[in-house]
Amino acid sequence: MSMLRDNTNSLKYIGSAIMLVALHAYAADSTGFIRFEECSVMASNHLHLETFRNRTMERPIVLRLPGALETLPDGWHDVPGMDCPAPNQCEPATSAKVQVTRVSYASWFGSRKRITEVEGNFAVVLHDGMKLEGSFKAKTRKPSDKLICE
Repeated sequence: MSMLRDNTNSLKYIGSAIMLVALHAYAADSTGFIRFEECSVMASNHLHLETFRNRTMERPIVLRLPGALETLPDGWHDVPGMDCPAPNQCEPATSAKVQVTRVSYASWFGSRKRITEVEGNFAVVLHDGMKLEGSFKAKTRKPSDKLICE
């Protein structure tokens, strides 16, 4: 009987751990993707927020993340933000800031590690005065066009 009770308690702990992991995965207010989009000395990843509080946004918000994420100091960073009602038709946001709280990596057989996911917080005031703020979780996507940076 004692063995059965121990197994039942173990299953409860495992179930609780699984639920906490699932909660963490879906706790972000906004989801989207990040990708490298330009060739310049100051090039960086762009964060595309596509959902907000479980609803798909009609107009995605794009934030230009500052510099190399792996060396980014803690805290909030003012960033350029855009409201994009259609592809290539973006309007600058009045203000935007981002705080990166977690960067996940993957590496394959000794190759250099690459970013797979970024989490953090954001606050944006759009040109029409609308304010959006909350947490985000974004996975990495490859660039939409082949970039050849010289």
